[in-house]
Amino acid sequence: MFEQHGKQMFYREEVDVARRVQEFPALPSQSKYPWDEWLDGSVWEFIVGEDFNGRPETFRSMAKTHAKKRGGRVRSRMLRTEGQPDRLYLQFERRESDG
Repeated sequence: MFEQHGKQMFYREEVDVARRVQEFPALPSQSKYPWDEWLDGSVWEFIVGEDFNGRPETFRSMAKTHAKKRGGRVRSRMLRTEGQPDRLYLQFERRESDG
């Protein structure tokens, strides 16, 4: 759009600057693992080095943290068999409500 100021013409571009939204956006997940799926109450078997990288103790700790955020806890068991990859089993359990 052109505007005249005195004897000079100026070009002014119209730009959409901001808009009102209905609600504050949720923060997208920063996790590379599908915790919502894994913490569905089913028993999940994880093969160390295939299904996750790092130490099983660290992965188990992450699972416990995500379970707590969802109002529950995680049962876990680590199985080590000679000549086979270690396996970690996890199951989410929702906490009983008081009342």
